[in-house]
Amino acid sequence: MILTTAHTKGGVSKTTTTWHIICELKKQKKDFIVIDLDHQRTIYNLNLYVREKNKLAVFTADNISQLNKILEKHQEQLIIIDTGGNGDQINKLAIQKADMILTPIGVDSITEVIGFKKFEAILKELHNPAIKILFSNINPRCKNFEDIKGVTSSYKNATTLSTTITSRANYKQSMGQGLGITELQPTKNSSYNTRLKKSQTEIKQLIKELGV
Repeated sequence: MILTTAHTKGGVSKTTTTWHIICELKKQKKDFIVIDLDHQRTIYNLNLYVREKNKLAVFTADNISQLNKILEKHQEQLIIIDTGGNGDQINKLAIQKADMILTPIGVDSITEVIGFKKFEAILKELHNPAIKILFSNINPRCKNFEDIKGVTSSYKNATTLSTTITSRANYKQSMGQGLGITELQPTKNSSYNTRLKKSQTEIKQLIKELGV
């Protein structure tokens, strides 16, 4: 199975979401590999330089030939791909090869609307694959997603997940430690622990909903 996190817009937390998913899967002892196609190579570098324990199996590919070789070699495993925020050929191939496409989207900016329309054009070019929309990096006070839902509903092969990922500092802080959010331990600070538990629950619910 290939799960590809994809969107042409930057800043929608593709890499952040992918990171926390794979760290939880590692914690669950799932058999998988990761392919980091983002030009910043955030996941690859975090795993290489920051994550001292429980290293992940992370690969990179610079061209279609390299990507195809990795996919063929690991075809019996769960493969998770973090794509870059552009529509070049290698990222299009990652979308085409996917059994499941996860598309994180924000809700509080007109740029989210424009960004999704650009991504929708690429999806149509690739014969309208099904995508799962994840409302991500959401302000905790935001409860109304109807405006962006009206935009995404134009793409008929989109399913909106019930899980949402809230914007909390602990997501980024844990990445800085080379850890996924579900790998963090509670502290003596009760308010921090409350926020941590909510973040951990979000990732676990997302993985369960995706069925990976």
